[in-house]
Amino acid sequence: AHVRADQIKEDAQAEAQAMDVSARDQAKAQAQKLVDAAAAEANEIQNAHQLRLNNLRAEVREMEAQRAALIDYLGLMSRKLLNLQNEAIANDP
Repeated sequence: AHVRADQIKEDAQAEAQAMDVSARDQAKAQAQKLVDAAAAEANEIQNAHQLRLNNLRAEVREMEAQRAALIDYLGLMSRKLLNLQNEAIANDP
């Protein structure tokens, strides 16, 4: 009976150790899946932010071009007004 009890104990310990190894392996695999999923999500978020940043930069460049064109137009109008003022002064009797 003692030998049989020792054998049952050894078998139970071996089975418990195998279950422990299996549980650890499953936990590691699950943790790796979570890490991979988090990394993928972080990468997607980073890509989305980069796209938004690129869009904002393009919008800023467009606004700067519009501002430059407006400044050129205002400069032209200013010169025309000065010319008209000078003509009015020269033609004033």
